Amino acid sequence: MDGAPPFRLEQETTDGRRRVAVSGEIDMQTAPALEDALNEACTLRATIELDLHEVSFIDSTGIRAILAAKASCAENNVELLMVPSRHQAPRRVFELSGLLDLLPWRARKE
Repeated sequence: MDGAPPFRLEQETTDGRRRVAVSGEIDMQTAPALEDALNEACTLRATIELDLHEVSFIDSTGIRAILAAKASCAENNVELLMVPSRHQAPRRVFELSGLLDLLPWRARKE
């Protein structure tokens, strides 16, 4: 999308929790990087917090990457927590796909 903020993915581990913060657009070009980061985080056996607060757009490839990570976390007995986007468009995608009530959402800690 034109004028959209660039995709960024930042990771940090603190107190047994791996935070993966994403901003910008998650689409077919950027979803593989997200999926790789989440798969790597699952192997660390730390709780994962996927922070989507600054995500402005997500398409089906982004949804697929998140669902694949959720499955990988379950296989590795790793807890996955998700912080929702502050933008309406990504929230609407999760709502329309029926995932709003199925994913482990939590409030963002400042």
